[in-house]
This record gives sequence, structure tokens and C-alpha cells, in this order.
Amino acid sequence: MAIAKFKSTVSDMWRERILTGAAQVFAEKGFNKSTTKQIAAAAGVGEGTIYNYFKNKRELLYALLEEISSEPIKNIHVNNPQTEPAEFLKLIIEDRVQFIQSYGNLFSSIIAEVFVDPELREELYTKIFKPSYTLLEKYLENQIKLGTIRSVNPMIIGNGFIGAVLLNNLFMHLEQDQNTEKISQDEITEELITWFMSGLKIK
Repeated sequence: MAIAKFKSTVSDMWRERILTGAAQVFAEKGFNKSTTKQIAAAAGVGEGTIYNYFKNKRELLYALLEEISSEPIKNIHVNNPQTEPAEFLKLIIEDRVQFIQSYGNLFSSIIAEVFVDPELREELYTKIFKPSYTLLEKYLENQIKLGTIRSVNPMIIGNGFIGAVLLNNLFMHLEQDQNTEKISQDEITEELITWFMSGLKIK
């Protein structure tokens, strides 16, 4: 039993090391231009070791997206089921900000390729976007029933909010516009919450 547990721990360690190396290489070179040789070098393993855990580069990317999708956003609704709307939106923003700070370079490199790769596009939507959209949509549906916000289409509002949060913070992360240097994260959060709450409030 102890030997089996040790082997499992070692296996998990190598798998995590490969995923970390893949995240680094994909972020720097993009998915299509990356090679398993480069990933192996970044992970500090032999190229053959990668194939002990993943069939190919695409399976490695999907495993990486699966790991990223397990971020805390899945627990927000469970831990804060009755949070006041503005506070709940703040939790969503804080979580997605953390996501961009951790995976912004990887995320932006993948986004560049989803327009020509339908399979990757589907995987990215299912693993990264859908969990946050679904979470917010269900929350809005519940708040409408409670009468705390006006009746809206939860899917449209949820998608709009998550999209605005991700794009604003991704642009800040990429530092392509000097004007973003003058804007703090707190200001972005406050403006987005005020914008959406003004549209959700009951007249």
C-alpha cells in the first residue's frame, strides 16, 4: 500500500511538472508553434517522459485547461449563496483577476488560435468560460426570484459581465495601452459593479 501511494505521488509530481512546463512554453510561443521537445526542456524531463502521461501535445493542453478550470470560481456560489448582488459581483471580479494574473499570458496565446481551431475553441469555452457564465447565470436567476434585481435575461447579462471583466483585466495585464497604467484594479472593480448594478436595480 505504501509503495503504491509513493508511486502515485511521484507520478502526480511529474505530471504537474510537465503541465507547468507546458504552460510556460504555450504562453511564450503559442500552442501551434510549441513542441514537446521545448516543453520537456522547460519541465526538466526527457521528451519521452511526456508521452508516459499524455498521448500528444493537444491532450497536454486540454489537461492544462482542465487544471485551470478547477480554480476557486466553482466554490463561490457554494460558499456565498445569499451574498448581496454587488458583493457577489465583486467576488467574481476578484476571482477572474486572479485568473488573469496567474494565466494571462497563456490565455492570450490560446485566444489567438481559437478562431482557426474549432476543437480548441470548444474546449476553451467548456473548461474556462462556461463555469463562470453558468455560475453567474444561476445566481442572477435566484436574485430575480427573490426580487432583489429586476427581471433580465440572465444569460445575456452574465455573459456581458464576465466578458467585460476578462477583457478589462486582460488589457491591463498585457500593458498595451499606456492609459491603463493610470487605472487601478479597485477602480475597474468599482466601475464595473456600478455599471451593472445600475442596470439591474428595480426601477
